[in-house]
Amino acid sequence: MMVVRRGSALGRLTATVLAAATAAGLAAGVPSAAALGVASAGRLAAESDRGWFAAARVETASLSPRTGRPAGDIEFGQASLSADGRFVLFVDNAGDASGERACRDTRCLLLRDRRRDVTTVVSARSDGTAVGSRGLIWSDISGDSRLAAFNAEAYGLGPPGRRPEANLFVKHLRSGRLEAIAAPPDPAVEGTRLFISVRAVSEHGRFVGVRGGSRSGFGYPYLFDRGTGTWTRLPAPDGESEVEAMNDNGRYVAVESSSAPEGGDDLFVYDRRTGQSRQVPPGPARADASIIDATFSGDGRLLFVTWNSYNPRTDVDTVEAVMYRTRDLGVADVIDDYGIDGVDAASTTGRYIAAVAFGDHFGSDTTQSVGYDRRTDTITLVSRGRRGQPANFWSYPTDISADGQTVLFNTAAGNIAPEGDDRPRPLFFDAYNDVFVTELFWRR
Repeated sequence: MMVVRRGSALGRLTATVLAAATAAGLAAGVPSAAALGVASAGRLAAESDRGWFAAARVETASLSPRTGRPAGDIEFGQASLSADGRFVLFVDNAGDASGERACRDTRCLLLRDRRRDVTTVVSARSDGTAVGSRGLIWSDISGDSRLAAFNAEAYGLGPPGRRPEANLFVKHLRSGRLEAIAAPPDPAVEGTRLFISVRAVSEHGRFVGVRGGSRSGFGYPYLFDRGTGTWTRLPAPDGESEVEAMNDNGRYVAVESSSAPEGGDDLFVYDRRTGQSRQVPPGPARADASIIDATFSGDGRLLFVTWNSYNPRTDVDTVEAVMYRTRDLGVADVIDDYGIDGVDAASTTGRYIAAVAFGDHFGSDTTQSVGYDRRTDTITLVSRGRRGQPANFWSYPTDISADGQTVLFNTAAGNIAPEGDDRPRPLFFDAYNDVFVTELFWRR
């Protein structure tokens, strides 16, 4: 559990900066676990016998082909990783990461092949012609890296005459073929279709979970089955609702709903096999806690939920990351070691997680991305700078590979990439955001 008093500075915990140890490992090319086996003071020192840092290597996914440096202006929070960690899907807001004229001053969905060191445009027609979107692109890549599902407000992608905002697109990444799928009818406004925002894709791309936005102002959770070509509106209370997460085979779907009487957001788990939906209890969090984030382990056995609750009498926000057994929604654990403040993604078994942590534990005053091995109680700093120091600006993870060895994260920090610089970042950082990949070397 992490408690933060509103309006007050976070208490700085004594920490050991890892720069020297990390530099020793990086000098050898691939850092060794021994080079980074340094536990910080305070909480980490007390756990040093079982809480050592793993080694890590960081690379830039959003490089500019024009400059060879981080492109910047990458959509924050909109990046996903294939199960094997090879492919990165992300949104370019300015065109510098793609080098395509059609992507300038608009939004394009890009795919980075880390093995081949190649970036291609996914929001393109079947003939390969890039098409930019005038609106936000939400996307996800299938675990087997064969398909990418996305929404785009772009004439030229869908069939002639179809409203661009009413389309769901599925790109076959190997052949380049593009499917344009009409959105379901708007249940609130007769004669119109919903605005689609992609939230999750199953491992082999059969199921796509989306938020269907209505012109009435509400959103609805939908599941599209590519095998049967059918849309299913998932059960949820009246009010704003959307798909939050889905496990690999698409059996379990987490649905966030803003229908809570206290004004917060509740969470429900829909079981596609039984057709039933169950509400997730807040567990150790306050009864009026509101969901911040949720994700499943790939096998669907575990559900990780980050809750936030505010006590007006004490002026305190409490953030808790709770792990549930999906089968009965019983609480299995509360993840609060090392200042972890929220779980963003989990490996297939849920042993490894990508999480957000307050930087105090790493000698930083900004939010950091971390990897955590629940079995060995091992943590590693994912948002690691060129010299091993923490990111010098906010950092948030967005995905993790199936084996837990690769983590994807966003940051506007200038001290991460070998191609970058250490320039300070302004408060409004969208124009500087980039996507990075960290390879982890866990102690087994």
